[in-house]
Amino acid sequence: MEPNEVLFMLSEYFTAMSNVIFDTKGVLLEFIGDAILAIWNAPEDVPNHAAACIEAALRMQEKLMQLRTHWKNKGYPEIHIRCGIHTDEVFVGNLGAPSRMKYGVMGDGVNLASRLEELNKQYGTSTLISDKTFACSGIKELFLLRRRDRVVVKGRKKGTDLYEVVGIKNEVKQDQILCSGMYNEAMDLYTKRNFSEAIEKFEGIKKKFDWMSKDIGLELILSRCRGFIVNDPGKDWNGCHVMLTK
Repeated sequence: MEPNEVLFMLSEYFTAMSNVIFDTKGVLLEFIGDAILAIWNAPEDVPNHAAACIEAALRMQEKLMQLRTHWKNKGYPEIHIRCGIHTDEVFVGNLGAPSRMKYGVMGDGVNLASRLEELNKQYGTSTLISDKTFACSGIKELFLLRRRDRVVVKGRKKGTDLYEVVGIKNEVKQDQILCSGMYNEAMDLYTKRNFSEAIEKFEGIKKKFDWMSKDIGLELILSRCRGFIVNDPGKDWNGCHVMLTK
């Protein structure tokens, strides 16, 4: 694409995504290349801020689907995005030097959110949330969530459970609810070291739901299960997979 075309496309994209963030009472802190950093619940309190953030991520994906159709008519490439959501206490306020300040956030929680965004690549997902966001009030009741893994991301020592946001519960199809239930059962078997039963459950999911037959996140866990049957992970294994890269 010509530079002016890239600029026009990014401008349309940033405008659409910014509007979704503002509509859900989020604060857009900055554009980092083609990425967006946004927060909820600062500087003003936002009730149910975790749910508002997840809603924003889902609405951003919906808006992007519309933009893809619009851009296709212009001959532009098909663009997809990943969202990483984490809930934590971090420093928020003015950062920088006396000659140049900005309102921003800083802390380990910010880094983890960035890692979650990147981890979507490994599981073939669009939106991943952390266990701390999962534990926030109303999240399990409002959204259909699929547990994907328990990982120790690069730069951390503590494990984090990852959950994929499938959709809003009262809007998803019955098949998606059934599939996610089976997937969560398979993940429970995996973390309890019942690898053979987990394999059977995962294979059953692939057979029952066509769209899961090429799910790279499922294949990733399935491969680990098969490996652990041959080489036991050890008595101290608690389901955590240590990430060696970002």
